[in-house]
Amino acid sequence: MWLSIWGIEQYTGITYYDLKEVCVSTLLQRHGVGKNLMGKLEDVLRENGVSKIHLITQRDGIPSSFYASLGFSENENMIIMGKSVKKDRLRLIAVAIHR
Repeated sequence: MWLSIWGIEQYTGITYYDLKEVCVSTLLQRHGVGKNLMGKLEDVLRENGVSKIHLITQRDGIPSSFYASLGFSENENMIIMGKSVKKDRLRLIAVAIHR
């Protein structure tokens, strides 16, 4: 199991945390490990003045269901965009914000 960290940033006066991924062994899933890990992360972030967590995950399936069960929801103001470079050898991803 691991927690991959992007970091804490400020944008438009809000301090937020970019979470890259949380991975729990399939043997440990559905035993509260991921939920406890995310709870501890939220405690640490709250203590450090962070008010929002952003993450990117699959739209359907186990990851999105897991995050939804923790109170995460889709952000209507953001989309993920990608572009293939040199025959799909490299995929660049950017987040665009609509205003």
